[in-house]
Amino acid sequence: MRTLPDNPSAALRRLNPSVFGTPSTHGKMVRPAMSVQPRPTTDEEGLNKTERGWLEMLRRMQIDCLRIQAIRFKLADNTRYTPDFTGVRLGQLVAYEVKGFMRDDAAVKLKVVARQFTEWHFVLVTREKGQWVQVEVKP
Repeated sequence: MRTLPDNPSAALRRLNPSVFGTPSTHGKMVRPAMSVQPRPTTDEEGLNKTERGWLEMLRRMQIDCLRIQAIRFKLADNTRYTPDFTGVRLGQLVAYEVKGFMRDDAAVKLKVVARQFTEWHFVLVTREKGQWVQVEVKP
């Protein structure tokens, strides 16, 4: 698992103020307080059955700052990747991708995003024989 970066880029801070906070009058970053309870979201309607099941598991795991499809990573011109779920677990940024089956383009994007954004921990989640399987995506 990776920890929050000490010096995140300005773009990453600007796009994710709920994680990195905002600059104080002294120039240092003021991070928001992390609550143990996940905040409710209105994006649940767009989830499929497998993603809803994993969302319930994440809520039981008490992931801080749990978000549904809220962060988009730019991989290249006209190429973006949006993980199903993002959050903070034990002080580390985590992105979960839930798949019933994996297409080639999705597999490539997942590997590329893990290589480009090393401050994040990317996890591929599948359901096999009724059990959740988590596989860390290595950079």
